[in-house]
Amino acid sequence: MNKKNTILVISILVFGLVLAGGTYAWLTASVNVTNGKYNLTSDCFMIDYTDNTQTITGTLFPSVGPNKGLSGSVTMKVNDNCNAEGVGTLYLHVNNGTSTKFGDTVSAHCENPKTLVTLPEYTTSSACSSYGIWVTSGSALKFALYDNNTFSGDPLAVGRFNNAIIGNDAPQYQNFSVTHTAKTYYIYVWLDGYVSDNTYTELPFDGYIVARVVQD
Repeated sequence: MNKKNTILVISILVFGLVLAGGTYAWLTASVNVTNGKYNLTSDCFMIDYTDNTQTITGTLFPSVGPNKGLSGSVTMKVNDNCNAEGVGTLYLHVNNGTSTKFGDTVSAHCENPKTLVTLPEYTTSSACSSYGIWVTSGSALKFALYDNNTFSGDPLAVGRFNNAIIGNDAPQYQNFSVTHTAKTYYIYVWLDGYVSDNTYTELPFDGYIVARVVQD
């Protein structure tokens, strides 16, 4: 069987896995080519959303940091019987129905560049310059990704919401190593209470985590 036919057959097999296994199969099974060799990553890699923690859905209330927002988590590893290394990517898929109000630009303010937490005591760009970044085009809805649920250390990645990501997979953390040691990642979506106002009351957010891993 030539290479093109081999790819076609494996693609059909993967599509069958998706239909049979639903979302979980789709997230964990894909075809990868490494030096001409083909393998199903579901044989090598584990992606686990324990207790349905893939979903990040609900009403956001203003807070001073990510610990009061909505959250989801995923655990990833290389299966013990597989001699491979993986490269992972974590996405946040934002569903249609999420309020476009979250994409509105808020008033200029000072933020910690590592966490995107607002520093309200610095009210001008000159005062902010020694302690953070002066943001003039940011939104009140923010993302933070940690490798722990105690908020210890700096987040692995942070970002701001914009309406362009609605209906899409927005990459949060890319090109990280997936090893034989299981590691859990936590994505937080939070509404900055210092820069939001009463027009953000009871707005819906609807999304879920997408985790993908390919052979290194």
